[in-house]
Amino acid sequence: MIKINLANSLIAKSGGKSVGSSIEPKQLIVKLALLVLPLVGVILWEKKSLSDKNIQLESIQATSNALTKTLESHGSIDDMVRNVNLQKKDLDDKFNVIRQIFGLRSQKLQTLFSLQDKIAPKTWLTQVMFHGKTATITGYATTIDEVSAFSQSLGDMQELFSSVNTTSTNSEKINGGDFFKFEIFIKLKE
Repeated sequence: MIKINLANSLIAKSGGKSVGSSIEPKQLIVKLALLVLPLVGVILWEKKSLSDKNIQLESIQATSNALTKTLESHGSIDDMVRNVNLQKKDLDDKFNVIRQIFGLRSQKLQTLFSLQDKIAPKTWLTQVMFHGKTATITGYATTIDEVSAFSQSLGDMQELFSSVNTTSTNSEKINGGDFFKFEIFIKLKE
């Protein structure tokens, strides 16, 4: 059987070039370049984009691994929160003790200053004893009215004292004179 390609003769009759005709090498190079260069550009751009994404992925994985190790070393988040809350409570307790110590010192000093300011001229104190947030004041006065006025003036200082009570008042003879020995119980304000 003989095969004849009629397409070449039809193309040649219409003024075109036949498939078997020769193409100039310059045209072939230009056509190949026009087809291949954009393809190479796209491949290179995709390769760089893929490389950048791989670098980002490695960075994210490294950060994730570091965070996982940190979480594993500290235990679960609930354990970390519990630990922080325990440390906070411990620090609050310590600060409360410090506030009480310095607060009581300040209150005791203010109490002594107020006693000095409020004492009557014919009244004197023999003892001031502090017991935590309370104080006992012992002294003498020439009249019962001076004891009462002194106790009342301390009771008026509500910013320092929550309560002022005269617990005892006794008449005593000292060197031939009559004096009144008093004892006042003070509760310091918190």
